[in-house]
Amino acid sequence: MKVFMRILCFRALMLVPFFLALLAGCAMYTGHIDPGKISSISPGMTKQEVIRALGRPERASADGTNEILYYVEERPWWQWTRIQVRLVDGDVVSFGEAGQSK
Repeated sequence: MKVFMRILCFRALMLVPFFLALLAGCAMYTGHIDPGKISSISPGMTKQEVIRALGRPERASADGTNEILYYVEERPWWQWTRIQVRLVDGDVVSFGEAGQSK
């Protein structure tokens, strides 16, 4: 019986790192931000300041000196919305919901 219990405990302990990794992976998606976090952005900020404040964007697009960083604001009840931060020459010129920049 003692051998069986040792084997059972060993197998259970082997699963702990797996579940911790699973939880860590589900906790944060790249480019997803909490509601209201976009208020930490202001015109004139650099791209590095935006990334420091919000994290890496979900995706980005660029055209010449214009660049747009896309984030997903995680709102309750899965009503997430796409946020865009528009930069010109590396500085923020506008930000807000995609299609409704401030």
